[in-house]
Amino acid sequence: MKQKPQPSAGASSLPSPPTTPTRSPASIAKDNTNRQRSRSTPRRGRNSASNPPLSPEEAHERLLERNRQAATKCREKRKKEFEALSAYVAQLERRGAEASCLRRSHSRCISALSGQ
Repeated sequence: MKQKPQPSAGASSLPSPPTTPTRSPASIAKDNTNRQRSRSTPRRGRNSASNPPLSPEEAHERLLERNRQAATKCREKRKKEFEALSAYVAQLERRGAEASCLRRSHSRCISALSGQ
């Protein structure tokens, strides 16, 4: 992993935060009223006319199915995170071994130079 050079301590080296255009409260309120008026049909919840009510058994089965899907997704995510962390640990171990080897090499050079 390459190390980035450290920026100077001056404030001018920091990137400026992204700017967003500001809007007046009146224009925001106007947009909100336009959105409310543009709805031709009222919003419907989960139990709309197109979805007839389910029996308790069917509702429970749907819940279990959603839970199975969520558990599978969670296990996959956890497995990917574990693999990424394992790769990072392996990389750190390699860097540590390289640093130890370099330190021993430098120690031998210093010993050889101080022994002359």
